[in-house]
Amino acid sequence: MTSTFNDISVWRGNTRPAVVWQLPEDLDLGTKIFVLTIFVADALVLEEDTLGRLYLDEATRRLAWDRTLAQSRAVPLGRLARYELEHRSFGEETLFHGAVVGLGGDNTDGEEPSGNGALDFFNPFNTGFRLLGWI
Repeated sequence: MTSTFNDISVWRGNTRPAVVWQLPEDLDLGTKIFVLTIFVADALVLEEDTLGRLYLDEATRRLAWDRTLAQSRAVPLGRLARYELEHRSFGEETLFHGAVVGLGGDNTDGEEPSGNGALDFFNPFNTGFRLLGWI
């Protein structure tokens, strides 16, 4: 089975709507372990699996990522992140991959400090993303 290129969008600072993938009909669901990883450059932003916030509906063959507020905030604004969704059976098989587009996030419900917008490495929110898009 080949991996499907499929970009996803995440509204930063929100837990909805869930990101949903339709699993292929020929995929054996005997092993129900799926793992979602999101990277920015070479830095791992998050890893989630079906023991956590990835939910498999076997009847509809859909896998949903019901993210937390903190996970949505971890996705940088814009098209800087990429993801892989793997099925861990007898080895690892990448089912879906693509860009993670961070949208919005200007609301004040998050923990990210608003500050004065200075882009420096003393701000921990800048360091992890290496000021991508600004340099």
